Amino acid sequence: MLNSNLLCFRLKLNYTVSLKQLAFNGFFLFVLISELVQSNVPILIYMITRIFLYLSVFAAVIICFYVFRNKNWLVLIIFVLLFSKIGRTFLGDYAVFQVVYTVFLNFMFCAAGAAVALKNPKLVYKQVLFFCLFSLFMMILQIAGVGAWTQILSSQTSETGGVHLRQTLFVPREQVTVSHLQYRPSGLTHSNNLLTMIGMLCLGLHFGRIKTSKLTWGDVIVCSIVVLAAAKLLFVAFIVFSFLLLIFGGKIERKKGIKFLLLFVVLMAAYAFFFPAVFALAFLLDFIILHAWHRLMEFIVTLKGQRKLFAQVAVMSGKTIQTYNLDAGGNSAYTLIAPVIPYLLALVLFMVPWYVKGFRKIKAIPRLKESTIFFLLVLILLPIYPSFYQGQFFWFIAGFALMPLFVVLFFKKSFLILAQEPVLGSKI
Repeated sequence: MLNSNLLCFRLKLNYTVSLKQLAFNGFFLFVLISELVQSNVPILIYMITRIFLYLSVFAAVIICFYVFRNKNWLVLIIFVLLFSKIGRTFLGDYAVFQVVYTVFLNFMFCAAGAAVALKNPKLVYKQVLFFCLFSLFMMILQIAGVGAWTQILSSQTSETGGVHLRQTLFVPREQVTVSHLQYRPSGLTHSNNLLTMIGMLCLGLHFGRIKTSKLTWGDVIVCSIVVLAAAKLLFVAFIVFSFLLLIFGGKIERKKGIKFLLLFVVLMAAYAFFFPAVFALAFLLDFIILHAWHRLMEFIVTLKGQRKLFAQVAVMSGKTIQTYNLDAGGNSAYTLIAPVIPYLLALVLFMVPWYVKGFRKIKAIPRLKESTIFFLLVLILLPIYPSFYQGQFFWFIAGFALMPLFVVLFFKKSFLILAQEPVLGSKI
């Protein structure tokens, strides 16, 4: 009888440990795969990604169950999620149900992201680095215009009436008209915007884990993603992070910062050599100025309470680009939250003492302090872009930046101690 009870206990323990291990180790992959495509892809591929969405929710519940100090928080979240889902199904698709569901689901993903950032950042770093490596191969094919099949996951092909690609290898700018699908490649995702978010996650993890001044394959992969994605936000983050290493880093970090910038220049030169037509359009200074101006004006219009704006902007070529009826609201999260910025600033100031307290607690964990600082900058920069703030992937990334708050307010004290040890089944 005793042996039978021991056997049942061991089976139960192994099952619990395996479930916990799967949740921590697979959470990022579940979230990533669920975001990769939209409904424009074949129905089978889309349904598979929906399965991974439910797996990510299940993993987030398991993670929160193990790390939350007070389980009542988790019970409340699950109850609200079920209530809002049932309400939308049987009472009608009211906006209040969608808002409540989105807020509580994103909070849970943010908490789970914070737990993974505390417990298992190295595994997430490896996973996102491998994904970026495979995306690089697809991005090169997309830039070269190899064929329409390279855009199978893109959600922008239907918006442009199909795929119109041109061969661009060694082709000068004057000889070809390049599609935006080529100078803004999406890799293994549905859009360049999502690829940018993945790149920002990769930058935050990579710059927070510098151990040597020598260049590594990881450095090459990260710099290549920044260059080939041609996303202004990635450029800004990469340059800012590199200069932070030069200014505030130690001897190793300063050397690495210099090598980062040199590698960046070399890769930009290689891009211009192999794909001159795409390079000329991807890094056209006029476009960069126009996009920056447009984001700024959207924010100003909304902040002033105006609805429309007629404005002009002069670009480097000497031309004047006119923008008619610039709507308030725009796409970036900063534009959307402009009316409530005073209240958000008050909330941020109110939370600062708890954040500082949590930051002091994690300082004992190697390199977690540096990584958290970089992710704070990522969280500040990301809302400049067309906003994904309603998506779970954004809040997963936000968890890396807000992790000190969760350490103080929600997580078990024992979890902070356990976070200094490897996750079961992973070598960290």
